[in-house]
Amino acid sequence: MSKMTDERYVSPKVMQTQRRKTWKEKVFPVLNAVQPVTRVMASVANVAVHLKKPTVMGVAMAASAGANALRDLLIEPPTGGTVIQLLCGRGYMLEAFRKAGANVRSYEAQNGMEVSEVTIHGMTMRVLADNSIYMADRVDDAFYEWLRQLLDTELPPVIEVRPDASGDSYTAVPTELTMLRSVQGPKILSQTLPMLNNNRQRAILLTGVPGVGKSTMAQEIARLANLGRVVRLASTVIGHELDSVSGSGIQKNARVGGGMTCLEECIKLLSPGVVIVDDIHRISLSLVQIEALRKVTRLVIFTANLPEDDHGEVLDGAEIRSGRIDEVFSIEAEHSHREPPFDRLSDEVWERVRFWPIAFLNDLEVRLLERPNDLRLEDLERRVGMKTRNVRTRY
Repeated sequence: MSKMTDERYVSPKVMQTQRRKTWKEKVFPVLNAVQPVTRVMASVANVAVHLKKPTVMGVAMAASAGANALRDLLIEPPTGGTVIQLLCGRGYMLEAFRKAGANVRSYEAQNGMEVSEVTIHGMTMRVLADNSIYMADRVDDAFYEWLRQLLDTELPPVIEVRPDASGDSYTAVPTELTMLRSVQGPKILSQTLPMLNNNRQRAILLTGVPGVGKSTMAQEIARLANLGRVVRLASTVIGHELDSVSGSGIQKNARVGGGMTCLEECIKLLSPGVVIVDDIHRISLSLVQIEALRKVTRLVIFTANLPEDDHGEVLDGAEIRSGRIDEVFSIEAEHSHREPPFDRLSDEVWERVRFWPIAFLNDLEVRLLERPNDLRLEDLERRVGMKTRNVRTRY
């Protein structure tokens, strides 16, 4: 992540363009200014009408309601201009605007959704309720770069991006990377890092049976690589969910609209050094989507539940090649030695847990360090059983 400097707030070219204001842009600030008064008048007049007060109050109510209705109409997402989707959610963007000195005013639209009007460097934009930014002008590369740098100052070093409860937009939550210490993780990194010289990109795939620790190892590799912000993407953010009934690869629930250019721009705004996409066996992942991810980050780490040497169920031969997914690593189960903090366990408990997949041993390690009196072994054992059926025989 880069640090913010005052130089970043020099107006982009798009903001320096002089143009004639439309009637909407002239009327909208006036309606915003009188909105607090008209809201109160409308409420008072509404009560007065119900109480059969003088008709002048009814007229006042009608006028106020009309002004509010017009304002709400203008605040609805317009059909023209430029719409920029935000994978991180609107909260981070609004906070970044405020810290940059922008004037931010939030309003409730007629549909009940909150919309924020942002004015900075003489430019007005709206951050809409669906986590997108609307601008009346067309924008250029300079504006996207300015926006990326602005957001970079506010986002945490590790974030997880996933669809929100509605499924129509996204939320980004700060998270932490596992402190797992595995045998295979550093070996994979040592084979990968040299290929990143001269600002080259790399995409790798970790495969293995469920519960073996692919996701945990992906986080370990990202942590050790130290390439900048780590962005963990839910697989459905970039791909299409597969039909779980037929398994025929029917595409549904595409999350990011606007094509791959939009996907590339959305993720680039997050300034990622490493992108992790778990469980790509659940989605239809195209060559174009892989290439879009590679363009905006140094290292892409995919994980998939696949038997060894059987990648064709999710990825075809065109995708498993240099410049796309460069290398596939088959993750094997690792049996932990009894090192701290596992030496705190009794011999009986250690025998119960020593053959667990490393992902679950990592959970147990965290519990030993953070809450040694609340290990809840039964809970972990149940989860291990659900994922592995029989830990000792399968692993």
